[in-house]
Amino acid sequence: MMTTIDVIIATYNRSSMIGRCLDDLLKQETGGIFSFIIIVVDNNSKDDTRNIVASYEKNFPGRVRYIFEPQQGKSYALNTGVKNAAGEILAFTDDDVQIDPQWLLNIARCFQAHGCDGVGGRILPVFSSDTPSWVKDNTKQLDGPLGINEAGGETRLYVKPMYEFFGANFAFKRKVFSDCGLFRTDVGLGTGALGEDTEFVNRVYKAGKTLYYCGQALVWHKNPKQMTLGYIAKWNFQHGKSKAMVEPAEDKQYFPSIGGVPRCLFRGIIEKMIRLLLNIFKPKSFLKCWCDLYFHLGLIAGYAKRRRFNASRKGQG
Repeated sequence: MMTTIDVIIATYNRSSMIGRCLDDLLKQETGGIFSFIIIVVDNNSKDDTRNIVASYEKNFPGRVRYIFEPQQGKSYALNTGVKNAAGEILAFTDDDVQIDPQWLLNIARCFQAHGCDGVGGRILPVFSSDTPSWVKDNTKQLDGPLGINEAGGETRLYVKPMYEFFGANFAFKRKVFSDCGLFRTDVGLGTGALGEDTEFVNRVYKAGKTLYYCGQALVWHKNPKQMTLGYIAKWNFQHGKSKAMVEPAEDKQYFPSIGGVPRCLFRGIIEKMIRLLLNIFKPKSFLKCWCDLYFHLGLIAGYAKRRRFNASRKGQG
């Protein structure tokens, strides 16, 4: 029997991009081994997203489906997509990527060949002509803000500490969501903390599911126009905040703490600020110190938020 795949896209105010994304998906080669539909979850957009997707629904009946999710936050939209999906495999991508014509085919082949529970693919950057050279020269340091997942073109078993899987290019058997739960709604775009995708993958990995990295499942992510030191600082802050919020308490015990925040993190801030100043004329070292500083600040914010959350739960109990 032919495998069925549902492609889920969460979108918000990207009417200028969603059409191109759908065009790429509708051109996917199936190799006669799978069929697929596209589910677009509109996360309360204020632009023309609804009308654009509706036109694709009309022109490609049974191939494109529009769903509206009013609760703001990418995780809510993704979870709505999962709840409304019926495919054996659920594949996820973003509205701002370019998609290889054999993206889904290579994902399907990986599931077929290895009998795995999940597949993460390769994400390469697309730089505009005005991208500063310091961004192009530091893609490894900036892989998170750039949305890059580059671990080569091979297919191999996913074992820590390989690159994280990112939500612009991964897929899971639908049963994985029944076994491991949905995306956490307290992290992800719209919450001030990134990482609903990596948190989910880590949870699935810890549950003993078999994951594969497929370098042939390829998408390209366009360089954000706002790739500035300010944007990089914000991304690393939100990444650090997310890590502290989702990290199991038993993984690390920092004592003593201040307001639920390990005291050593406050000492670390001073050290990282000094290193930043000492490397101000060394671009590569300065960039690393810049990322480390804001990631550290995010950790502090995340631990403080987790303490408030735990306190409120105890109060309710």
